[in-house]
Amino acid sequence: MSQNITLADNGEVACVAITVAKPGFEARVRKALEDLIDPVRAEQGCLQYDLHVDLDNDGRFAFVERWTNLEDFNAHCVAPHINDYLELTNGWLADAQHFPMRRIG
Repeated sequence: MSQNITLADNGEVACVAITVAKPGFEARVRKALEDLIDPVRAEQGCLQYDLHVDLDNDGRFAFVERWTNLEDFNAHCVAPHINDYLELTNGWLADAQHFPMRRIG
């Protein structure tokens, strides 16, 4: 998540971040993700940061995020607790993707 995103519009930014744990690491990844919730919600510009787990796969997680603007979202992507999470979970993840978006309807 450390890659900065640029969009033409500097309004509200949404992001869906999908994380898939390697087999045997589901509980550790879940705990690491849960530990992000409070620090991220305290970040400037965070409007929503909700963690979800797949109904059919307890190792697939999704954060649904909303940020007041692109600047705050980009700052979040390089926040110290995000970097700490990435270091902690190195080797635990089968996949991790994030999809920054802007509302169109």
